[in-house]
Amino acid sequence: MSSSQELPPGLIAELMAVPPPNGKKLAYGTAGFRDKATLLDSTFQRMGVLAALRSIACGGQVIGLMVTASHNAVEDNGIKMIDPAGSMLAIEWEGHAATLANARTEEELKAILIALLAIAAPSFPSPSTPTPPRPRPRVWIARDTRPHSHRLSNLAVEGALLVVGGKGGVGASGGEPGEVVDVGLMTTPQLHHCVRMENCRLGDVRTGKERSGGDACPVIGGGPGWQGEEGYVRLLASSYLALCSTAHPTAHSTAGPTAHPSLPSSDLWLDCAHGIGALKFPALAAAVNKGAGASAARLTVTLVNTAEEENTLYLNDKCGAEYVQKGQQPPKGMDGRDKGRRWASFDGDADRLVYHFYDQEGKWHLLDGDKMAVLAADFLMDALKESGLPPPETGDEGGQAGDWKVAVVQTAYANGASTRYLRDKGIPVVFAKTGVKYVHHEAEKYDIGIYFEANGHGTVIFGETMAKAILSHREKLEKEVVSESEGSEKEKIATTRLVCALQLINQAVGDAMSDLLFVEAVLRLKGWDIADWHKGLYTDLPSKQLKLQVQDRTVMSCNKDETRAMTPGGLQEALDVLMASPAVAPHGRVFVRPSGTEDVVRVYAEAATPEIAAQLALDASKIVYDMAGGVGVRPA
Repeated sequence: MSSSQELPPGLIAELMAVPPPNGKKLAYGTAGFRDKATLLDSTFQRMGVLAALRSIACGGQVIGLMVTASHNAVEDNGIKMIDPAGSMLAIEWEGHAATLANARTEEELKAILIALLAIAAPSFPSPSTPTPPRPRPRVWIARDTRPHSHRLSNLAVEGALLVVGGKGGVGASGGEPGEVVDVGLMTTPQLHHCVRMENCRLGDVRTGKERSGGDACPVIGGGPGWQGEEGYVRLLASSYLALCSTAHPTAHSTAGPTAHPSLPSSDLWLDCAHGIGALKFPALAAAVNKGAGASAARLTVTLVNTAEEENTLYLNDKCGAEYVQKGQQPPKGMDGRDKGRRWASFDGDADRLVYHFYDQEGKWHLLDGDKMAVLAADFLMDALKESGLPPPETGDEGGQAGDWKVAVVQTAYANGASTRYLRDKGIPVVFAKTGVKYVHHEAEKYDIGIYFEANGHGTVIFGETMAKAILSHREKLEKEVVSESEGSEKEKIATTRLVCALQLINQAVGDAMSDLLFVEAVLRLKGWDIADWHKGLYTDLPSKQLKLQVQDRTVMSCNKDETRAMTPGGLQEALDVLMASPAVAPHGRVFVRPSGTEDVVRVYAEAATPEIAAQLALDASKIVYDMAGGVGVRPA
């Protein structure tokens, strides 16, 4: 691996013809690359190249490329890579992505590409050395509805083809050319699903080892019918209907107290943020309604802020989950005349979900990710307790409901009332650093890891051992002689609920359409409308967020989960004094954390009243200004 001749002919010249933007350093973050669309031509082409090399490194498994800037304004775009298990790109490859995206000279490009070839295919042969065929690289590319997404997606396709196919391509030497598929318009979670299911169909998504048999994803009990976009719809619709069908026919259970699944109203108004969700949700709703007939599982959905071509220019403009949650305000198209109506909002690529409504007095209420996490935890913990699922053979310590380890993963931004509610219910809560990749990684440590960030992005992860145990337990119960006892029936119903949740909730990534169906099913099983949900769990503590300019954000550091400041010395102690004051305690809480991208410190405070929360945030800002090098006028 020492000469540029080992690179596909013309690769360097093609990449140099589309240089990176001047004066801009590109960074690969949790959401991949994201910036103004006009600055990203070279990045998209090079990520096509990188995806093909990543596929080779993963033994020829499919790698996904998603073209989206999610909740950002319409002038932005982005691209992120999806690993074989449908997960985010491995952290060690994030650095490779940034190095490749920022390479400006031929020498820099050659160096990083040769290094990547060595990583992807250590036994990469020379043309004169016959060896067994290398893995056949496969790249699937999807996009959202932004007006520039198609053009940028084509650049990613071109980049992948420079490596994958045709004469001289990496995938062509010693084997068949690889595969680059433009799968067209999709939500981000749909592409995650498609990548995961295709790789599951072919083998172990972790090792690339081939597996006999036709299961698309045996860990969740699936078959080939769940592959692709049609399979995604089939999986979600069938598991939602199966979950709704588990209403207890007689006895009231903690997992579902009603005799039949019902809601005061099945109507739902869905704010689609003028994004891809508006194009994809109707097929899912139609599949649900085809199976539901006239039952209470039926979905009666009115789409608002849709995605006709003329509307895509207004993507996320005064609408969508980000606008609603961050601004604490209803989206356009919703007003006080919507009293009692159940509303939900997607973001631009349909990976975030929040609910909201006007009550009968005309006051607007938000049910954010914290509310969804608590609803999910309550429901799943009750089902686990009633299922009779035997404890794991390993006897892991620290768990609940037997020896199974279950936890809700939150960040410092989670409302303290949700944390208190969960702990009072005996449901473990752990904290992770802000950012979905940190929260997701922490959730993977548990047999059931539940996380929903306040912004509405989240999921429930079932560990492989837990998933197999649930499926095995259901099979065992189905084979047993039918019992008339209430206990036996409860076990079957609760176990079925766990299986349905395992299959309905996207195991790879936060998914607004999947999460919406799960919430709708649980509300039906509880017999709750949105007001019942809002009142039936806990009441949010009022909160206030501020940000403060500082000379150098690096003077401040936090502990691992960002709940306490470590430097500068004395800062946390001063904040502790604020929180201990009689006017603030016992419900007052404040934390500060530096921005990851700009010289700004973010302040979050919550307390018993909005006024106390606002004062607490202001007092904390003054302390940060004095002790961490505030810039400009001191807060007052």
